Amino acid sequence: MAVGVTAYGNLLGRAGGEQLALACRPVEQPTLSVVLYRSPPYDLQVLEMNMPRLSINLTASSVFGGVESERRRSFEAKRHSMFLTPPSAAVQWRKQSPSRHLTIYFRPQLLEEESECADHLQRCGHIFNVTLPECATLIERLEAEMTAPGLFATEAVDSLARLLLVAFARRSGRGTSPLRMSAEVLRRLEDYVDANLTRRILVADMADAVRLPAQTFAKAYLRYTGRSPHQFVLARRVERAKNLLHHGPLSLSEVAAACGFSSQQHMTHVLSERLGKTPLAVRGEALQKTAASRDR
Repeated sequence: MAVGVTAYGNLLGRAGGEQLALACRPVEQPTLSVVLYRSPPYDLQVLEMNMPRLSINLTASSVFGGVESERRRSFEAKRHSMFLTPPSAAVQWRKQSPSRHLTIYFRPQLLEEESECADHLQRCGHIFNVTLPECATLIERLEAEMTAPGLFATEAVDSLARLLLVAFARRSGRGTSPLRMSAEVLRRLEDYVDANLTRRILVADMADAVRLPAQTFAKAYLRYTGRSPHQFVLARRVERAKNLLHHGPLSLSEVAAACGFSSQQHMTHVLSERLGKTPLAVRGEALQKTAASRDR
């Protein structure tokens, strides 16, 4: 664990940041460490570490980045927003304003009675920009113990950090249940997809939109709706294409772009497969219906 803490501290230091405080139990191999950092605007590439970590923003800031194997995204990170990074993930973050944050580094064997919680957080994958109102007081107390340590500060920091991990694990654990796919969540997902149809939409993007872990979102959605997230996105693209072909003056290539198809040929293939009609046929039907209604 010390290696990971030191590596990140050195990386942040080269960007002009600094480690303000570190707290961990005085044992040879601590299972949990909490570090308080201060940093200027930065662009950091953080390699994989051998332990997961939960970072907590203490100042609101705009953040751009994410896991290196996925598309980077922009986050408006509020004070107390939390970012969980698994040990297998290399990430890159860019901030345009000075900031302070706490990071909890931990191992699955955190405590015998809490090992299931820590193991869950290690396996559930990255979860970015989550704010839990019930954790605000815990975070403020943890920040206070790190900035102005009181009596038995190490024990206090250790206990508060563990409570935060449990709260975060409960939140992410709820994402493994199909019951989380409520009508409200599905509406939120539909709104997000409709607002972003012109671009490529990843499963991770949809998971972030409904605040569920990316690794469990696809399974939960399939279990609840009977179709994959990809099939849902494709269905929304087809629906928008139909509407634009029926009611809009756009050319076929413009319709394809407005619906997020990679090309006009791609749209033709999908609509032929899904509707049994080409885009021209769909538009022709609409024109015939309009003409027929006028004749009446």
